[in-house]
Amino acid sequence: MVLIGLRVAVLLVAALACTACGPRYFVEPPTHEAGRICTSVCDSQKATCSFQATARAESERQSCESGNSRVISRCSGIADDKQRHNCEGGNGAGNYCAPATSTASCSAPYAQCVLSCGGTVNDVRSATGIPVY
Repeated sequence: MVLIGLRVAVLLVAALACTACGPRYFVEPPTHEAGRICTSVCDSQKATCSFQATARAESERQSCESGNSRVISRCSGIADDKQRHNCEGGNGAGNYCAPATSTASCSAPYAQCVLSCGGTVNDVRSATGIPVY
């Protein structure tokens, strides 16, 4: 029974290790002039996407902080510290409001755009390669 458990554990560890060593692919921008011009449009689209993602995250952070302030204000009339903290925490005023900027959603459309401009897929990354796992 112990031997079977050991075999399962070894197989599980091997399977997890292999997931990290799978192939990785990179999109290389085109080298011809028309491709570089086309890729500049991709760069603009990615910049816009990143800007919008950052603005969205900042708006969500400000909304969270406003919500926390409203709850704290609503609970501020409670004289007992423990009850006031329970009121605040129970209504979400303890939420951490950090900007969760994620531009990861901009990467796949960018890579696809570069490919449509004549880019290529390689398994070795160069200085200009875009990761596309």
